[in-house]
Amino acid sequence: MTIALTVKQVAERLATTESSVYGYADRKRDPLPLYRLGETRGGLRIDEPDLEAWIQRRKEEKR
Repeated sequence: MTIALTVKQVAERLATTESSVYGYADRKRDPLPLYRLGETRGGLRIDEPDLEAWIQRRKEEKR
């Protein structure tokens, strides 16, 4: 089963702020693939494998 992470959990994993996570999602090039779960304010999520793949692409981009 895939784990859906909240913006807060993503910020903790990336050692950054929630505001930065929203900024990563708004990037034009390779945005962080957040999706809305429900209609609540805190309803944005990302599946754990998608976060790991995004992190890996960012690492490769810096090489």
